[in-house]
Formats: sequence, structure tokens, C-alpha cells
Amino acid sequence: MTLMFTAVASVFCGLAAGDAPSVSIGLLSLWVTGLGMAGLFLIPAASSRLLPNVIRQRAADRTGPAGSSSS
Repeated sequence: MTLMFTAVASVFCGLAAGDAPSVSIGLLSLWVTGLGMAGLFLIPAASSRLLPNVIRQRAADRTGPAGSSSS
């Protein structure tokens, strides 16, 4: 509920800030709000100290154990 309120308030503020509110201003405000909210979820994962280890581990899992042949 809080997330929905924040999104609606953000879009409303974007519309209210325009001299002549229109559909294009509303869409731009919605786009910027969406990017901001996506960033809120992506920034903690991207700034994690464990991320490089997870990437290396998943890459090793995809390639399989060293010395194995796939034929």
C-alpha cells in the first residue's frame, strides 16, 4: 500500500509541476517513477559485496567441472 501511494504521489507531483499538464507529461512522470522504483530494488543487489562471488559461482556452474568434456 505504501509503495502504491508513493508511486501515485510521484506521478501526481510530476503532473502538478508542469505548466500545462498533458498526457506526455503524465507518461514521462510515470516513466521516471518506474525507473526510480526499479532502482530501489536493483541498487542493493548491485552494491552487494557478495555479487562478484555469485557471478563467478554461476559461471563455474554453467561451464561444469574443469576437465570434463561435453561430447
